[in-house]
Amino acid sequence: MTGGQADAAGLILAGGGSRRLGGRKLDLPWGGETLLSRIVRVMTGALPEVWLVGNQARSIPTAFPRPHVLRDQLRLGPIGGLMLGLEAAEQPVAVVVAADMPFVEPDAIHRLLELSTGAQATVLRTQDGLHPLLGVYHRGCLPAIRAAIGRDHRRVTAFWDEVDVRVVDVEDDPFWSRCLFNINSLEDYHRALRVRDDMAGQPATR
Repeated sequence: MTGGQADAAGLILAGGGSRRLGGRKLDLPWGGETLLSRIVRVMTGALPEVWLVGNQARSIPTAFPRPHVLRDQLRLGPIGGLMLGLEAAEQPVAVVVAADMPFVEPDAIHRLLELSTGAQATVLRTQDGLHPLLGVYHRGCLPAIRAAIGRDHRRVTAFWDEVDVRVVDVEDDPFWSRCLFNINSLEDYHRALRVRDDMAGQPATR
């Protein structure tokens, strides 16, 4: 790492339609920012090259370095966003984060990169299963990703049989469980606010 930044790209996947939440969830407030602006701030602070991949125009804060923005016109879900991001990135390795994960911190990004050395793809597994939307993917995965898409296989795990995947079991580790928390509903959002306020030792806010 140089200057506190890791030698990798960052891919923020922000293509979801927020149907379960009933609105643009990434615009939900989070402290003095939004869910989207928070993850952009974290990623641009930790990595020298960051790409925001999504299918909707979004306002990006100007108080910190702006990410590159890729409009996802493929509409294939996370696997399409992953392909577009890996194709665009200058760095050969990318840390992938779903934009609706409000507890990802630079420490998590650096830990993931350390865990990923020598593997084409590195993902976490908890007691709830695999979590492919917080992981590290090498550009070498692209042929397998393209082949899976060509077969109309759209699960983000559809190419895993063709690459070297490292699965890291973190079980119920509280650090990783918090990082992997993602917001799909208003109930999730309010629960995340309570967790955030408990961590800060403040009364819960709505």
